[in-house]
Parts: sequence; structure tokens; C-alpha cells
Amino acid sequence: MNAQLMSLAFINALTNNVIIALGAISVFNWVSLTDRNSFIANHRAGVQTLIGFLYLGYLFIESLVNTYVDPRTTGVYWTALNMIVIAMFVLNLMTKSFSQVIMFAVLMWLYLILFARPVRMVGLFAYVLFDAELIFMQHYRHGIMAHRRFAYSTMLIFGLTCMVLVASMGNAAINDGLFWLRQVSALMILGFSALEYNRVLTKRERRAVVTAEEATHDGMTGLRNFAFFNKDLKREFATHKSDGHAYSLCEFDIDHFKDINDTYGHPKGNDVLRRVAFRLADEAVMLPYPARSYRLGGEEFCLVIEGQLNPVEEHMVADRVRSMISQLDLSGVACGLKITASVGITHVGDSDNNYLDVYTDVDKCLYNSKRAGRNSTTVRALMDAGEN
Repeated sequence: MNAQLMSLAFINALTNNVIIALGAISVFNWVSLTDRNSFIANHRAGVQTLIGFLYLGYLFIESLVNTYVDPRTTGVYWTALNMIVIAMFVLNLMTKSFSQVIMFAVLMWLYLILFARPVRMVGLFAYVLFDAELIFMQHYRHGIMAHRRFAYSTMLIFGLTCMVLVASMGNAAINDGLFWLRQVSALMILGFSALEYNRVLTKRERRAVVTAEEATHDGMTGLRNFAFFNKDLKREFATHKSDGHAYSLCEFDIDHFKDINDTYGHPKGNDVLRRVAFRLADEAVMLPYPARSYRLGGEEFCLVIEGQLNPVEEHMVADRVRSMISQLDLSGVACGLKITASVGITHVGDSDNNYLDVYTDVDKCLYNSKRAGRNSTTVRALMDAGEN
């Protein structure tokens, strides 16, 4: 093959490899980050390992084909080897899985046994070094990915180790300077493309997570916001209509909160809201029923509680929330500061025609507690029976 054809073939093979590598990274990133597919979300580690195994298996088969097509050990340009090196490097950094490290080690051992003619001491030494580098990368993967210099130097060392291992198998063009120039440059180009593309995908996903968090969570308290609350209510009500799923809403308002802002200033008032939110989130976890906490706006908060609660249980939950607010330690905000809350609670019923009916009912209960002098509880079922 003349020099021009060799150069064209090299460029073509490298371009194809970059495209394949970036496609594989896209798939692997999607599997690593998606929550839309419940099967993948529940079996993520297994799916990641399976995809990694299949992808590397494909590359090893390609290498095997190249070996029999071309007399040199790994094909004309070691293209399959470069792909295997970068695939192992990137997948090992993307996934926290020691089983994957073992899989890579086994595949490379099989590679050595199948292709070495014979197995030399330098090959065994390179293989041991290869295994040590896999473990090192797995242990320090976050630090490696966070710093470009660390990532590229680690990739270069890992790639050179693999090249030494394969060169020890025999029939490689050891004395061909252009051969080695092509392989090292191809490895660096492929590695640079893979690392930078993975970095772009990771940053984009992080921005998407932050954007989604800002859209669905209150920035000051960290609780789910009203938009999230509204969406959850729609889902809860639809489930209720389809299979009778029961749920309750417990809404409360901090009494005389404006006086806190006027007396201590808005920064102190915000601190109070954050402490209430933090305590409410804990309370949602400790309740004997599944519950989620929300900040609806201003000083209004709410719990969505799963399950069929009777009026006595609803009163217990509402009083527990009210007691939690009144016992909240706010000495770090202002000396002697105490707060109370007006609480309302209701549950979805057959008379509710849409999801907002339940919210309207709990709002009425809340304002009934305010009219009753605040620091009180109203249970819709008891109010309707004249017992509240």
C-alpha cells in the first residue's frame, strides 16, 4: 500500500472510529442519567455493565477479524485496539463498578492469550500494570474526570501500557516510526474526542438537572414548589379516579409572619422559613404514612399524605404538624422568638370533581383555623359534622 492510500485509509478509519465512539458514549450517558425508563432506572448498574460488555465484545471481534485479514497482530492501524483502549478508559471513569473492572481485566487477558505468540514477560508485566491502572482509575475516577490534565495524562499512560502489552504479542511493526506515530496520534485524537464529548454531555445534563430543580423546587427552602404541587395533585387525583387511590392534604400557614419580617427584617424571616421547611421535610419522613412536603408560597406550606386517613388520624397529623411548628427552636434567629401555625386538613372524596376541589377544601379549613384565633387545627370531616 503506497503512502497516499495509507494516509487516506488511516484518516477514514480514524473518522469512523470517532463517530462510533461518540455514539457509544451518547448511549452510555443516556443509560447512566435517564430516569424516564423505569426498567433502566431500577437496573442501571446491570444495564451499564451489559452495554459495556457488548460494546467491548464487538471491538474485540473487530480486532480478531483484522488480525486474520492483515498479518500484523491488530490490523493495519491498530484501529480496534485504540477503540478498545478508549472504551475501557471512558467506561471505567463513567461507572462505579468493580465488576466492570474485572470484566475488562478478563477481556484483556483473553486478548493476550489468543493473540500472543508466545506470551512474553514484558507482556505479563504490562498486563499487571494494566490491571493496576484500571483499579486506580476506578478509585480516583471523579478526580480524574474533574481535571483535564489528570485525565489526559492518565489516558496516555493507560494507552501506552496497552500498546506495550499488544506489541509484546509479536508481529507488530516495532521499528516502523510512522506506524507508531499513527497509532499514538490516533489514540490521542480518539481519546480527546471521547473525553471532551463526554464532558459536554455531562455539563449539559448538570445544567438540565439544575434547570429542572429550579423549575420544580423552591430556591430558598429546597422544598417542592407550587408548580410541582399542582402537577402532583393532578396525578394523585387521576389515580384516585382510576383506582380509588386515597390521599389527604395538610396545609398550614405561619401565624403573624408579617410581624416577624417587620420586627426582625426579611433576612431573619427567610431564615425562619428555611428552618420550618427543613423541619417539615423531616416530619414528612417520620410520619407513619408516605408524605411529601411543599412550599406553596410565602409562609404557606403543605403535605400530601398517601393513604386512607380517618378524621381522627387526620386530626393527629394536623396537630403533630402544629406542635412541631410551635416547638421549633428559633433561638439562632432571634432570642425568644416563637411561632405558631394555623392548620387545615382534608382528604379526597367522591364529591370532588377535579384536583383543585381538594385544594379548595383544605384552603377553607386553613382559613377556618385562622378565624378561630390561629394556632388551631381544622379537619374538614369534623367541621362538616359540626365537631371541629
